[in-house]
Amino acid sequence: MRFFIFSRERRRVETERTGRKRRASVNLYELDHITQRYDGRLVLNIPRLSLERGRVHALMGPNGAGKSTLLALLAFLRPPASGRLTFGGIPAGGDPSSLLALRRRVVLVDQFPVMFSASVYANVGYGLRARKIPAGRRRQRIMEALDRVGMAEFAARRATGLSGGETRRVAIARAIACAPEALLLDEPAAGVDAARQIQLESLIRELGEERNITFVVATHNRAQAFRISSSHYHLFRGCLQEFPGDNIYPASLVGAGKTWSVRIAGLPDLPLAGPAGGEERILVRIDPDALVPAPRESGTETGISGDVRIPGTVVRVTMGRERVRLLVEAGVPLTARFSLSAFRGSPVYPGDAVELCCPPAALSILPGEDPEAASEQAPASGATERFLS
Repeated sequence: MRFFIFSRERRRVETERTGRKRRASVNLYELDHITQRYDGRLVLNIPRLSLERGRVHALMGPNGAGKSTLLALLAFLRPPASGRLTFGGIPAGGDPSSLLALRRRVVLVDQFPVMFSASVYANVGYGLRARKIPAGRRRQRIMEALDRVGMAEFAARRATGLSGGETRRVAIARAIACAPEALLLDEPAAGVDAARQIQLESLIRELGEERNITFVVATHNRAQAFRISSSHYHLFRGCLQEFPGDNIYPASLVGAGKTWSVRIAGLPDLPLAGPAGGEERILVRIDPDALVPAPRESGTETGISGDVRIPGTVVRVTMGRERVRLLVEAGVPLTARFSLSAFRGSPVYPGDAVELCCPPAALSILPGEDPEAASEQAPASGATERFLS
């Protein structure tokens, strides 16, 4: 039953969801000089962004960075303050009927999805009923979608009695049952146990390949973002930043006089190269090119006195032409970049235990407002920095 819809019915489902054959254009979304404001305050500023059709795009950034604001624009729930947004070559104008047609081609699963006071089966079928799908095909698609997220046995259960993780899985089933061209997921793994997270990541990849669905996944989990996608975008405060988005964390300053360190949740205190002061809450960047990996407990003397050795586990190794990119889970996801020759001299692989040598010069304090203040300003404040891994 699981793959039934992907063979004999795939062409019919795609015609049903678009009303025509799929367009040949490479990019599904095109954003040109898009801005969004709340109460006169600029919260999103994207000079240019193209999202390729049929790919999984990971959207990263801290709380209040603008991820939910961008997803709402991509779902056509609210218009931008300025700029041009197109979907499959069609401009998203202000005409209500054209916006409704675009909304039916996109589904947004919120971070905290709402369930109607009805059965799980009825909740998953809601969008299909609104699209006037015949009852026979509706039942088939409801059960197939529930099976894909491991919730088929919950079909008769009351949806309002589910746990947070179960609710999220039903919401995803409700979304994929509608056969959208684009599926937007806001923190889909929040409240889901580790085993279900792995299943969810596999489902995202499978649906992207099987149904040519374009995914935009907003997540705090950088390790997850790199597992599911090779197209990464990092949203970070008011405008497009020049520095890359790797290794940026909210932190606290600790110390006095000329001796200061930064405290990042999940990491040991990291000393700064010089005196600091001013704001107690800051944003810190750890330069990926300054981190030096070494096998844990190898006896290798790496770094110099004053460097901090951060233990972790390798999640992903990406080979480039001249450099290697290492993603390490160390309490927080950390990226290190180093030369191919250094990698060949001391190779590491996913699953290996390593230590990252972090010198004080690797740390820099980013200018700007208190990182916690943005997350307190509703709704979804912030703006954008894009980086491609």
